Amino acid sequence: SAANMVVDDLLQGMNEWRNIQDVIRSTFKALHDVIKAQGDAVKSLERQIDGKATAGDMNATLQRKANIADVNRSIMDITHVLEGKASVEEVERKVERHEVQ
Repeated sequence: SAANMVVDDLLQGMNEWRNIQDVIRSTFKALHDVIKAQGDAVKSLERQIDGKATAGDMNATLQRKANIADVNRSIMDITHVLEGKASVEEVERKVERHEVQ
C-alpha cells in the first residue's frame, strides 16, 4: 500500500527522506507504529460496541420481566385452582362408590 511505501522510504532514507537525520526518521516510524496500533484498537472497540446492549435496551428488557409480586400472584392463583380440584384419592373413592352401587 502507499502507506507502507512511505514508511519504507522513511526507514531507508530515500526520496524526500534522504536529508533527514536517522533519529528523526526513527521517531516518525515509532509515531507511525503507535498511531497504527491505536487505530487498530479503536476499530476493535467499535466492533465490540456494536455487540453491546444500550441502556435503553436494558431498561426495555427489565420492564418486560416479571417482578416478584407478579410471580407471587401467579403462584397464589395456581394454589387456589389446585385447592378446588379433587385429589386422586377422592376421585378413586367416587369411582369405587359408583361401581358398588
